[in-house]
Amino acid sequence: MTKNKLFRCLSCFAGGLAVILMCTGCGDETSTNKDLALIRKGAFWMGTPSGCPGPEGYPGDCRAEDGRQNGEVLHKVTLTHDFFIMRHEITQREYFELMGKYSFPIYLEAHPPDVCLDCPANFISRYTAFAVANQLSIAHGLPPCYKLSEVQCEINRKPKEYMDCYKEEETGCREWGTDEHGNQVCKLKEVMPDGIAHAKIELNHAGTVYDCTGYRLPTEAEWEYAARAGSNTAIYPSPGNDGTISHLECEFDENLDKVAWYCGNTELPKPVGLKAPNAWGLYDMLGNVSEWIWGGCCPYEVENDEDGVVDPYCLYKPDTTNPVGGRRGLPNGAAYTRCGFRGCVSYEGQFIGNGFSGVRLVRTVR
Repeated sequence: MTKNKLFRCLSCFAGGLAVILMCTGCGDETSTNKDLALIRKGAFWMGTPSGCPGPEGYPGDCRAEDGRQNGEVLHKVTLTHDFFIMRHEITQREYFELMGKYSFPIYLEAHPPDVCLDCPANFISRYTAFAVANQLSIAHGLPPCYKLSEVQCEINRKPKEYMDCYKEEETGCREWGTDEHGNQVCKLKEVMPDGIAHAKIELNHAGTVYDCTGYRLPTEAEWEYAARAGSNTAIYPSPGNDGTISHLECEFDENLDKVAWYCGNTELPKPVGLKAPNAWGLYDMLGNVSEWIWGGCCPYEVENDEDGVVDPYCLYKPDTTNPVGGRRGLPNGAAYTRCGFRGCVSYEGQFIGNGFSGVRLVRTVR
């Protein structure tokens, strides 16, 4: 996006802690950038309460949150950067525009006419998440945030650049048949699922992720700040939903059903934006597919001053001692669909949520 286009978009709104940026008609014609929310910098309580009395100044219920995990240490965080965030996860339609193909659909037999174009792109590995961010930056004339080197493709191919890993390769025939002349023909070709199997990930001319100019994965703090939207409850409130949950597994939960797709109301990803948004206009922050975040699942920093921990982020370290992180959706239960839940997988794990892994990108406001 050029500076002039960005200025026209910014001129479409005024003020507020977090406002919706609707770039349609504001000079941005790329479908993957039509719906962004501007999230204003500020402070919030990250993690979940473990019991009373809670930390001094905590405005929420200090009772231990149902479903709480050990790593969800409640602490104050201050973010000093405004940032844009996508109102919903990147869809199959948007993924196709960026990558030239659909993400490998774990829930369909990969016939393009049958792909749910408005469903979130799923089966996205952590490496593909970085590639998607870079491609969106390039599409908007912004410097890519990440440098991918030592790239290895899922298919046994030596790439010149990381995008070479997204060229489909036919390897055989899955289903044979006959044509009108009785000749044997292949009715359904076997196409290897492609993508990046491994890469070295570094920031591209940026000291921290907050310094990146282009699109990037949110830090864990940015993601939870945006998901909570000012709330301190297990899930974000919505009309008729006070933010509490009554179940922890796949039982139907009336409150969670209002804001999220999870194993209590579906087995498959659903089109984005069908559930109620949070107070800042973000859809599917809970449930639907899981979402990758930058870095790993480092222990929370809890030693802080009166302003809280400032601009935390966990370094991306490709080793098994520092699991990579995401926030989970399908096929998990209610306990794993809370604002404070941390979805961590080992470095060897390519996906979170058993392949229901998607991405929602952010960009620091300049």
